[in-house]
Amino acid sequence: MGGSKSFFYGLGTGLMIGATIIQLTHTSEESIRATETVDLTKTERSIEELRQEANELGYQLYNITEKRYTEEELQSKLAEEINMDILTETASPNSNPLEQKQSKDQGIEFTISPGSGLRSISQTLLDHGLISDREQFLRVMEERGISGKVRAKTYRFSDKPTLERLITELTNP
Repeated sequence: MGGSKSFFYGLGTGLMIGATIIQLTHTSEESIRATETVDLTKTERSIEELRQEANELGYQLYNITEKRYTEEELQSKLAEEINMDILTETASPNSNPLEQKQSKDQGIEFTISPGSGLRSISQTLLDHGLISDREQFLRVMEERGISGKVRAKTYRFSDKPTLERLITELTNP
């Protein structure tokens, strides 16, 4: 029994020493990692440097106080504004028919932003009275395989174009 007692003392001592060594190794690895990390709070950059870096990566910086809108929110706000303008024009007893005629002569103008989806584009066209059926427009674009070929730019039409002319203008380079 005396031999096994010394065996267990040796085993216990060995386990404690091994655990201590592992703990020291782990602690030293954490301290090495902590010294390798960069403290970003000490890195000072100007707003211009940040904007430049963001542009290089394809991002854009905005001030946190600026209100940002999704495409749907923007379309909704624009539709509300257009409806309010129409209501005030028709409700105004002093409206001049000549001014209304001049605004009609200026034609229809709208802008398609880069990255706009076909659904939001079709809603814009519907809002401006250029198409009467959104689903028909979407179907024609899909059938022709040109749904991703609409160019982002500002379009001007002197009158309401046919669907064919509209599609040609939107997709021709």
